[in-house]
Amino acid sequence: ARVAAVISVAIGPGAMAFTRMLSGASSSAIDRAKPLIADFEAAYGSKKYVHEIIGVNSRLDPIQAAILGVKFKYFSNTTKRKEGLAELYRKELQDVEQLKLPERQLHSTHVWHQYTVRTGSKYRNSLKEYLADQGISSMVYYPIALSDQQAYAAMIERVPIANSRLLCDEVLSLPIDPSMDDTDVLMICSSIKQYFAA
Repeated sequence: ARVAAVISVAIGPGAMAFTRMLSGASSSAIDRAKPLIADFEAAYGSKKYVHEIIGVNSRLDPIQAAILGVKFKYFSNTTKRKEGLAELYRKELQDVEQLKLPERQLHSTHVWHQYTVRTGSKYRNSLKEYLADQGISSMVYYPIALSDQQAYAAMIERVPIANSRLLCDEVLSLPIDPSMDDTDVLMICSSIKQYFAA
């Protein structure tokens, strides 16, 4: 095989694949490397969010486990902080007619891994660019419906998925991190209001 080594080293979701002339590698070596290569390309490559093959992200080495063990001690406080930030977003953006905010069920909790709003497809990309010009990061995590991904072509029957495709065109995730101050959220909300007022 011409695959020199496939090594997963990361704190978080990263991976490294070291290869030599991958196109000439044996199929079994390529098959072993595919999950790492797919994860890497999805996270960092030019094919971000385009999945041609099914990969597996199941790497939790002892260092990552140790870090998670420490972080878990703070999980409750982290979640409470993010709940406060989410509530501030809701309060500040609830009157922006062009946005649909995430809803919570009564008597439920939410860890707010993302704070994702719906903007309508005519606004989403230009709002994202506007926020970037203001120094505010935002993210579109799923621009292509899973059933439209080549990786799942043989597994999923092609069915009408209008809602999934609509959401892929409309959703935008705003920053939410426990290290943020309330003033950060207020500034982001102010920028969003300015965008829609223009």
